[in-house]
Order: sequence, then structure tokens, then C-alpha cells
Amino acid sequence: MCMNICFPNQNEKEFLDVAKKISIPCLWFVYRNIKEIRKIKDEKIRIYYGVGNERVGSLEGGVDFFMYDLSKGIITKNEKIFYCVDAEYLDYLNQVKIKGVSDTNNKVVVPLNLVLKTNSSAKLIEKTIFLIRLFKKYNVAFIVSNFANSPYELKSEKEISALCNFLGIKKKRPFFVP
Repeated sequence: MCMNICFPNQNEKEFLDVAKKISIPCLWFVYRNIKEIRKIKDEKIRIYYGVGNERVGSLEGGVDFFMYDLSKGIITKNEKIFYCVDAEYLDYLNQVKIKGVSDTNNKVVVPLNLVLKTNSSAKLIEKTIFLIRLFKKYNVAFIVSNFANSPYELKSEKEISALCNFLGIKKKRPFFVP
């Protein structure tokens, strides 16, 4: 299963059209608040809806998950919370913080955009590989994902699989939860 997290700006149909062209089985739409969610039905592509903000509420109103910035701290035990790792925060992640995430049974999203940028340095790639090794060591459920702000930033499953192999993730699927 290919993990493409999308940040739509009232262009959900365009995301679906591009996803069908490159055979993506599911999309994860993230909105700023619950009021912005625009549900779309599709027979070929599974769609999940989430909210990415600082306040985590209940899963009412058709919300499937919450995106939460890991640099703001670990908040609660809830399997529907995905912690997001930011490039600036990679320096501050250590074993203590990762162990704290491990205790909550939440998932951490590692964005491929950190590595895919043309100007990304070897140091950033090295930090990402080290972070993935720490996740494996402490059995933290992590998801290697592509963040797409426009429909043309979506990545196929083969692209994500190739990058996962480069990062040392030897699983058949890029969507990986140990």
C-alpha cells in the first residue's frame, strides 16, 4: 500500500484523477480543521480524512486520523494519531523521545520530501536513516510517506519502494508498521 498524504486546497478531484493514472490504491487527505473536509466517493481508491492541527479532538465528523507535530510533544495514547517529523526537528530527536512515542503505540510519519528534495544534503539523508534505525530499535510504528501539496507531487508505489530500499527499509510495502 502506498502512503500519499495530501494537503488539498479544494482540488480533491484532481488528486483522485492523478492517483488513478499512476495506480495509487489509497489517499490520505489532511485538512486544517474539520469544517474544511469535503468527502468524495470513489470505487477504485480508498480515501481517509484527517485533521492536522495542534488540538486533537474526538474522531467525530468523519475524521479518520489526526496529524500532530512531534516537536510539540507526545500527547496521548490514541492509535488514530500520526506524529509528523519535521526537517528542523531531526536534530532534537533522541532515544528518550522515541521511547516515549513507543509507549503510546502511535505512529510516526517520516516524510519522503526530506530526502527527495534536490537540494537535500547527505547529512539530512543520514539523519533520516538514523531516525529509521531508532524506530526499528524501539519498535515504534512508523510510516514512510510522501507529502503532496499538489496532485502532481503524488508518488507511485514503485517510487516509494525504491526510496525505502535506499533508506534501509527492507519490507515489501512502503506502508510499514512493525
